Amino acid sequence: MEPGLWISVGTAAITSEVLQDHPEWSVRDEKGELVNLHSGASTTDFYTMCLGTEWARYIKKKILDVVRDWGLTYIKLDLSVVTSAYVTGTNKAGCSAKTILIIKIVRNH
Repeated sequence: MEPGLWISVGTAAITSEVLQDHPEWSVRDEKGELVNLHSGASTTDFYTMCLGTEWARYIKKKILDVVRDWGLTYIKLDLSVVTSAYVTGTNKAGCSAKTILIIKIVRNH
């Protein structure tokens, strides 16, 4: 048996240092609130992070550190929250939610 780890690359705990230091890396809804694209719950322990920000470099480094430090043979990257199969709608559709809201406003005026 060889060691491996299943890692969710798209979420951060609300109490994590990275989310506290970089809230701008998180996915937001049309009201600017943090979003969990996995469960859709408005209150949760973890939130979805945007891979279109510096989060991608941050999490890549963390994963490579874990692989090296723990001697892992494989990793499974859980990308289920990158494009959610669980939560749909343009107000909670990922990093572009703010852009989508702007487009809606422009179309309606």
